[in-house]
Amino acid sequence: MRQGSNLLIGAGIGVWLIATVFCFWHFEGQYLLPVSHPVGAAFAEPERLPPPPLSILTSQYGTVKLAGNQPITVLNFWNPRCPCSRYAETDVRQLINRYAPRGIRFVTVIAAGKSDSDVRDAYSAWSSRSIAGTIPVADRNNEIAMKFGVWAAPAAVILDGRGQIEYTGAYNVARYCSDPNTAWAAKALSAIVSGKKPPRAKTLFFGCQLNTDAS
Repeated sequence: MRQGSNLLIGAGIGVWLIATVFCFWHFEGQYLLPVSHPVGAAFAEPERLPPPPLSILTSQYGTVKLAGNQPITVLNFWNPRCPCSRYAETDVRQLINRYAPRGIRFVTVIAAGKSDSDVRDAYSAWSSRSIAGTIPVADRNNEIAMKFGVWAAPAAVILDGRGQIEYTGAYNVARYCSDPNTAWAAKALSAIVSGKKPPRAKTLFFGCQLNTDAS
């Protein structure tokens, strides 16, 4: 009888451990690894992109020119359905507070579906975050992200004053990471503002994969 009880207890503990590992991976662990390129999707490879792949973005407040002589521009790729995008908002706010007064332009590219209601929902989700100092642009079916070779959010693309892409990649490594040694977007922006090349021109993406109807 006692042996049967021990077996039941052992089985229960085993099930609990398996469930714990599964839950950790589902809610946390998957964000500790870089996001793979979507299979079959037409996301461009960043190193093969002409700089820039788009000359104009359309926002609620008019057009945003990217090509030619423009302010240094940070494109902040944000997914309202991804918890990692919300965790990266601290980094985004810090960059805005530090560099917007120096004339650096911030544009938030919001992942959205294809319909008009999807676009309205995307703008509404971003407005609810109350992050001032950035121009929001809804990205229908992630078409902007595809052209810039960004297949996960959060992510940053930084263009210099000539409209050349100088950095594509993550704000930092993994979900919660605040290590200044891996704050690659901040390092890149600091270098570009100083007229230098970023320490890394591109990094892996961490967060949530962006999907399209074509993928």
